[in-house]
Amino acid sequence: MPKQSEKFSIELPKYAHYGRRLFVWMTRLLKAKIKFTRLRVSWHKQAQQIKQCLLLIRDLYKACVRETCLSLQLGTQQVRVDFTEKHLTQIESTFRGLREAYKLAKERLLTVAKEAMLLKHKAEKDAPWDSYEERFNQLPDDLDELLGKIENNKAALECFRGDKSIREVYERVIKEIQDDEANMADLESFVNHGEEKINRIKVKWHADLKEVVQNIDTSFRSFFKDIGCVGEILLDDEDPDVAKWGIERRAQFRKNTKLSTMNAEEQSGGEKSVGTIMYLMALQSLTKCPFRVVDEINQGMDVYNERKVFQRITKSSCGSKLPQYFLITPKLITGLTYHRDTKVLVILNGPYNNIRQELWDPDKFIERHAKRKGKGAIAGSCKKRIRA
Repeated sequence: MPKQSEKFSIELPKYAHYGRRLFVWMTRLLKAKIKFTRLRVSWHKQAQQIKQCLLLIRDLYKACVRETCLSLQLGTQQVRVDFTEKHLTQIESTFRGLREAYKLAKERLLTVAKEAMLLKHKAEKDAPWDSYEERFNQLPDDLDELLGKIENNKAALECFRGDKSIREVYERVIKEIQDDEANMADLESFVNHGEEKINRIKVKWHADLKEVVQNIDTSFRSFFKDIGCVGEILLDDEDPDVAKWGIERRAQFRKNTKLSTMNAEEQSGGEKSVGTIMYLMALQSLTKCPFRVVDEINQGMDVYNERKVFQRITKSSCGSKLPQYFLITPKLITGLTYHRDTKVLVILNGPYNNIRQELWDPDKFIERHAKRKGKGAIAGSCKKRIRA
């Protein structure tokens, strides 16, 4: 224990020396850190000032560029102004020359007009104008045409020979002209009367035609509405010429399309067939007849349109007080809705049908077909349909 105390007392000055040196170094480090912090703040301020200076330099550069552009534009405009002033000076000089020429021409015109008026009064005084005014008005104003007419009259006078029958021919021609004028007046009166009558008839006929087209349009709209589409009929009567009037059929088969005139570009073949049969049925609704026949109307239609058309035909033909309807077709799609008044007649015909009518037994045919398919229930239901 005494040895350790001696050792500690010996090393204590040494540790104190180290502590003082450490304190000095810590003090220096703290001062350096404070100085560094101050320098960093100063550098940050200087960086902000440099950034502001750069922004000011950029704005100054843009201002210089703008000033240079404006100077160039000013120079260009000054050149244009100088050119315009020079051109305006030339135009003013030309205008002054034209104005002087106009004054001289006006003075000359007044002088010539006065001379012409004097000559006119003198000519009217020497030769009376009233008795020849109508004849002179029929003459041309061109001098060359007048000279040519004078020469023609001179040639006609030279060829003229005296003849006693000329007066008779002249009087006969005059009488024929008078008769023709009277007939023409009668014809004009007849034509005017006929036009008035035609116009009266046309007004009533046009009103009746509009009513008929309106009825067709009502049926056409109703038929298209039944099949989930839109359609209308319009009378194109804007042209004054009645021969150019016509019926315009417009339809809309899909919701994403607009109502448009039916033509080969807008609608498909099946849609055109649907529009045609709907239009025909709208026309048929205005007429009365005991029966109607339609042959192969479903040719070229797709299944969707064929189903719509068959449904519309069924509604228009089945029921009381409706004419009988014959629909002739080589095929029928499945799943159609039939009315209780609908009768389906299947005609077995062709080069391979050599069975005579009296030898044909529908019951045996159905029974044989049911055995082949193994569906007896179908055979029973088919028998009921055939017998019904």
